Amino acid sequence: LPEEHPRRTMVPNLEGISCRWQKIPNQNGCVLSLLVLDAEEEQHNNNTNKNNNNDACQPTSITATPTTPSNSLDHNHDKTTTTIYDTILQEIDDILSPTTLRESNPVNIELATYKTIEEMLADEVRLHEHRWSASFFQRSAEIHLCYAIFFLNQLQQTILNVPAYKKGMRTHSDYRKFDDMIRMVIDCTPQQADEIDDMLQRYSCPEYNNKNNNNNNQNVGRGRIFYGSHRSNCTLMTCLVGDTTEGDHIHFIDGDDGGYAMAAKTLKRQMKEKKTQYEQSDNKRTNQPKEEIDKE
Repeated sequence: LPEEHPRRTMVPNLEGISCRWQKIPNQNGCVLSLLVLDAEEEQHNNNTNKNNNNDACQPTSITATPTTPSNSLDHNHDKTTTTIYDTILQEIDDILSPTTLRESNPVNIELATYKTIEEMLADEVRLHEHRWSASFFQRSAEIHLCYAIFFLNQLQQTILNVPAYKKGMRTHSDYRKFDDMIRMVIDCTPQQADEIDDMLQRYSCPEYNNKNNNNNNQNVGRGRIFYGSHRSNCTLMTCLVGDTTEGDHIHFIDGDDGGYAMAAKTLKRQMKEKKTQYEQSDNKRTNQPKEEIDKE
């Protein structure tokens, strides 16, 4: 953001945020981070934004509230998704079969391990002014208590039902969601990841279809999406805990080694290339004699 942008001075409310779990290993060989954006919808939004003069820079509060993700993707996902999103999700389902998208949740509870106290304190100190602050001492006490609860069976029985909480972590993880695009992190085999990438390439790149024109169905939707994908071996989980009761904690999921950020780089590169193509086409058309334009 520009230096004068009001949001540069805003401090997000990080109360309840914690990163107390080690990287979660994959079960099937690959953790795949995916971003899929409807290219036509994006173009429409850009055209709409150009015609609006509303001030989009007014500051708003930034507060995270634990809740069950209402925008998570399922077979009956939100009605805001368009036909191309329905098609993409169905193809991913077919590729993952007989495993379902729900079963491809990368939060593998049996493989998840708690960080050491030293690691948790090192993560926590970055969220405070200094390690001698009252807020850090409070969080330090919470960390020691949580560590004891997770590793002492007697405390688990009297204070927190750890197995139920861990099960809830998987249920309340946002590994698949839809806002302005499809975003998901799934645990799949390398072969399935190859097939998903190949499928997304079909819908993204017209040149691909020209080279692989054996199946007419491959031409459906070509050039309709921008997408990015990134593969890693582990899943990262950041938790927002209002309470340990069911429905009062949510877990934000990302792939390791860049995850969504690396996938976004690929998606943005595709958008930039498409924009360049449009500009070149417009320039060519502008310099084209009127007689030739009339013939088109």
